[in-house]
Amino acid sequence: MKFSKKVYYGLKFLLALNSGNREDFFGIMQVSISEDIPLKFLEAIAVALKKADIVEVKRGAGGGYRLKKQANQIKISDVMDVLEDAYHKQYLPKAQSNNEKAVSFILDKISEDFHALLQTYTITDLKKRYDEMNENQMYYI
Repeated sequence: MKFSKKVYYGLKFLLALNSGNREDFFGIMQVSISEDIPLKFLEAIAVALKKADIVEVKRGAGGGYRLKKQANQIKISDVMDVLEDAYHKQYLPKAQSNNEKAVSFILDKISEDFHALLQTYTITDLKKRYDEMNENQMYYI
């Protein structure tokens, strides 16, 4: 399965927001540079996540974005629901021969199962994997 850049960058953004103190706000420019995400693209992602109550924004000095909920309450499926345009596509065509119905049924079942799987993972799981990868990193001098 291939995920869109919007989902990929959205998850990188949420991981970055989860990297510091829960009370800290992160400037969008700071995240854009540190995570190598195009600024305009990140701004659109941030607005979508804000509308979905996944992140909150503070304007002015010391402002920026932070997670609105605990990381363990933000499911990957929540992010997909907000950012993936073709995610909830139904496969049932207008012409409904038995062949088309059978294919549509299986594709819809796969989509439902996939969504159920995404509901089992959270931003905490993403952070845990990130931390594990950093622990195993070797530095040579």
